[in-house]
Amino acid sequence: MTDEDITVAGSPSIASVKGTVREKRRLETRAAVLKAAAVLFSEAGFRGVAVDDIAKAAGVRKNNLLYHFSSKEELWKETVDLVFGQADEFFATVRSQKYENAWEGFEAFLRSYFEACRRFPAYILMPMIEGVSESWRTDYIAERHLSRHVKSFDTYVRSLVAQGVLPPVEPLHLQNILTGGAQLFLATPPLWRKATDTDTQDPAFVETYAQSLLGLIKAACPTA
Repeated sequence: MTDEDITVAGSPSIASVKGTVREKRRLETRAAVLKAAAVLFSEAGFRGVAVDDIAKAAGVRKNNLLYHFSSKEELWKETVDLVFGQADEFFATVRSQKYENAWEGFEAFLRSYFEACRRFPAYILMPMIEGVSESWRTDYIAERHLSRHVKSFDTYVRSLVAQGVLPPVEPLHLQNILTGGAQLFLATPPLWRKATDTDTQDPAFVETYAQSLLGLIKAACPTA
């Protein structure tokens, strides 16, 4: 009989405890690697980052990293899925709330998008970096994530236009107006800080920016 065969009534076996510890370590290692990868891929893009760089930033050995992620390509894809998943989860929380009317819901939607961009920089930076030129990475982001976001926003905006909540507007145009400005502010804060002495990642700034856009949109609505 081995130690792993001995159990105390009502207590987990040594083997199960060891298994739980291993699983915890596995998850912690993966989380550390993905966190480091999100930062580095956001700063230098896929081509500008080596697996060694990510392993060093995560505090793990390269061989250990490659045990959890078979290649840099796989790690990049899982990083993209993670950052979009974080944003999706945040959006779902906001949308699950009850609002007095459709306009209030739209306000919450807009603010939640800006806040997601502020909280999860990789959510905007990775698509911006990889979207400059055609590649398998462009295809992956577009087909797996961006296309469904565009379709969802299109359906939502058309519904609000039909209700008279929003002025007649092409959904894709509105999406570009809303996301483009926010992404520029939140993706390049050092540039804006040096040019205007403004911290564009400050929650107070993000709120005033959102309020300005909401005011313009509401003013353009014939039923406002």
